[in-house]
Amino acid sequence: MNYYFNSKTSIEKFNSIKEWLKDEYLKSKEGFYCNIDTIEKAFYNKEFLSFEINNESIGFVVYSNFENFCIQIDIVEIHPQYRNKGIGNIFYNEIENYFKKKKFKVIELYCSPKESEIFWLKMNFIKYPKSKYKHELTYYKPIIKTQNQFINNPLCILYWRNKVVHLIENQ
Repeated sequence: MNYYFNSKTSIEKFNSIKEWLKDEYLKSKEGFYCNIDTIEKAFYNKEFLSFEINNESIGFVVYSNFENFCIQIDIVEIHPQYRNKGIGNIFYNEIENYFKKKKFKVIELYCSPKESEIFWLKMNFIKYPKSKYKHELTYYKPIIKTQNQFINNPLCILYWRNKVVHLIENQ
């Protein structure tokens, strides 16, 4: 299977993604077609990456960039026909590597739908500690190196106006 991670999705590929999103919604009332305005805005703002297999767009991610420090993943979706086949794992690893190369420090996301929580835990995301500032389904994953090791222990990253103010290691 030939796959391709696309950081410069063409309008034709984007339109094919919109088609399968709409089809999924019409058939099952599921998926992220209800967020099509957000998805289109991200595409035109270049905060959109896609994933292709055999030249067919079968996945995408919508994200926000917080001052070149943190990437907030807003939406990740894989075409229904390709789910539960390990494609999401491959796609997420490509996403993480892409942002590592761009020198981002953290990836953050909110698990919606709640059923996605299992997937993100498998990708080694860490639940934020209970806080009045973060929803209980908000997760993060540091992707920075320190002393030649990736930080993968519980870490609380405190933000103030989208800037990291303090890193606190949980004991």
